[in-house]
Amino acid sequence: MPTSIQAVFVVIAFMIPGFVASQVLSYAYPASESGEARLILSAIMHSCINYALLSWLFILSWKELWYQNTIFLIFLAMLTLFISPVLTSLVWVRLIETRWVRTFRETFGLPHPAPKAWDYFFRKRIPCWIIATLKSGRVIGGMYAGSSFASSYPSAEDLYVEQLCNMTPEGTIAGLSDLSVGGIIRMENVELLEMFEYKPE
Repeated sequence: MPTSIQAVFVVIAFMIPGFVASQVLSYAYPASESGEARLILSAIMHSCINYALLSWLFILSWKELWYQNTIFLIFLAMLTLFISPVLTSLVWVRLIETRWVRTFRETFGLPHPAPKAWDYFFRKRIPCWIIATLKSGRVIGGMYAGSSFASSYPSAEDLYVEQLCNMTPEGTIAGLSDLSVGGIIRMENVELLEMFEYKPE
């Protein structure tokens, strides 16, 4: 029977990498809160993937007796528990946006990991003109660029545009407002949100 110390070691070795990977992925693609059982299963799955990717290093260190070196053991522990889960998660986030992964996902009918169209668009950080038609009928225009901000799921959808625009009576943009330092648009008050190509000139 394993001792309490051995049990703690097993939890650290097989759960921590998975939780680290899951946390990094949750920043890139936020999801609703999952139950404890699902979180544990997800952590175990990510840990198994992490150990599979590092299996060649474990085998090599065993054959070459590198495990007898304390410094190498510390490095291997840091690599296994933290560095590798973070790097593999970041690489996976990049791969998800590639064309061949998108083609594979669409071929098999797999959903995009972004929970909403809102997150899918604004995570791209594409500079654009924003025109928001409020439920009251009022039309607001603004510039969404590098200093702007959009909330992420599961937070309520709101948008900060870094500079508001002057609007014509027809609801089109007539230039930037000189004294504006931005505005916050809450989607609960918006009937339609339109995005148009931004050209610096």
